[in-house]
Amino acid sequence: MQTRGARPEWQVRLARERIEILLGLAREQREDLKRSSRYVELARKIGTRYNVRLTAEEKGLFCRKCNAVLVPGKTKRTRLDEEAKTVSIKCTNCNYSYRKRYK
Repeated sequence: MQTRGARPEWQVRLARERIEILLGLAREQREDLKRSSRYVELARKIGTRYNVRLTAEEKGLFCRKCNAVLVPGKTKRTRLDEEAKTVSIKCTNCNYSYRKRYK
């Protein structure tokens, strides 16, 4: 039995496909920053509306703050901190930075 307010499975599946298509287009259009950011923004909106989580790989594709596609050396700066065992990632578009732990 379906819970109240939950989307039907076919809608969730369709949303997942659309998110994958939009993020694929964002990867292809890395050179055009406005267009790729718009694709990421649309994919995130679809995910929010249909309650579809993005995978870790998909989350690492774009900046959490400005939705810019992160291209190493162009829109993304990555540094390793050996002592703290973290990877520091900085968006050069909006200067937002965050850290991820590694073992």
